[in-house]
Amino acid sequence: MKRILNFLFVAFAVFTVGKYMPVNDPVIAFSIIVISAFIIGAIIIPIKYFNTGTLGVLDITIWKKYIIEKLRKKGAFIFKSRDDTRFVLGGLTVVIPQSGADPTIILNNASWPITAVRRTDTDVNYVLDSFSTTPHHIPWIELQSLSYDKIDSILGQHTNALVEAVGDKMLINWSPTTAGQEVATTGGSGAVTTPPVAGQTGTRKAFHPDDLITVMNLFNAQDVPDDGRQLLIDANMYGGFYQQLSASQANSFNQFADNKTGQLGKLHSFNVFVRSSVLLFASAATSPKAYGSSIAATDNLASLAWHEDTVCRAVGEMKPFMDTDNPLYQGDIFSMIVKFGGRKERSDNKGVVAIIQAA
Repeated sequence: MKRILNFLFVAFAVFTVGKYMPVNDPVIAFSIIVISAFIIGAIIIPIKYFNTGTLGVLDITIWKKYIIEKLRKKGAFIFKSRDDTRFVLGGLTVVIPQSGADPTIILNNASWPITAVRRTDTDVNYVLDSFSTTPHHIPWIELQSLSYDKIDSILGQHTNALVEAVGDKMLINWSPTTAGQEVATTGGSGAVTTPPVAGQTGTRKAFHPDDLITVMNLFNAQDVPDDGRQLLIDANMYGGFYQQLSASQANSFNQFADNKTGQLGKLHSFNVFVRSSVLLFASAATSPKAYGSSIAATDNLASLAWHEDTVCRAVGEMKPFMDTDNPLYQGDIFSMIVKFGGRKERSDNKGVVAIIQAA
């Protein structure tokens, strides 16, 4: 594609110069055409295609929009949060100004002068995580027989991997780290158990709809608004959860399904979503396992409930990289980087609850 575009630009330049050139001598005219074509082919075209934000056939601006749309489709839950992107400084750190204490109200004051109090403002800072993909190498020999479909496939693969990684890390950042904000599954009155996923041993009590009532009551006690409550259930926990819905609950739940947003339903004031994995807790731990951790025999899966005003997100720089005709690799190299971050709004973890499997 790039070679074709280069040829068309050169052909257009030759045609334009030849048509309008006020030179009668054919030798001189031909020389000027060749020189013009060389200048356009060697200087103007590289500037147009390599120095103005275009990555071969991939426009960086379009790619940024594409990856955000991917996040909205595959990680819709991420956008159920407060957006701090406008507070990103230097593409790396989020700095959010925090107003100081409100003034004290004096009722029917009869004494002067009133003591003036200085308001002390602070700020909340957090650093964005940097997500980088391992470069893919496409040998020149392959490019001679392959269409650009493989390049498109690689770019899509990198984008999908970034979307999954951002989602995984965001859930860890939002997860509560205090026992008071964590609810153990009960399996209901019959203590229904679920088989373990690969890596676990024993059984776990299922996520019963009554457990969500416990979460709802906790949110109510913390004055968390009804509108905007979200629940992301681990896919391995969702089956047991849905099976234990009563007929009336299932009917009400399903009425709120939305294919566009991925919402499966609504129950006990929570908009319900499902993801292949949400959080992982070691046995008796009050903090989730670190990003990239593998599941151990006694680990427990967890789902996450939050209000969209009690967690936040921020998008930093995004950039795809492409090194074409690399002499060391004798081919093209692709990789990508995205800066993304988030945190819980409150240090006491209120408004965020993890529903953790109990053995």
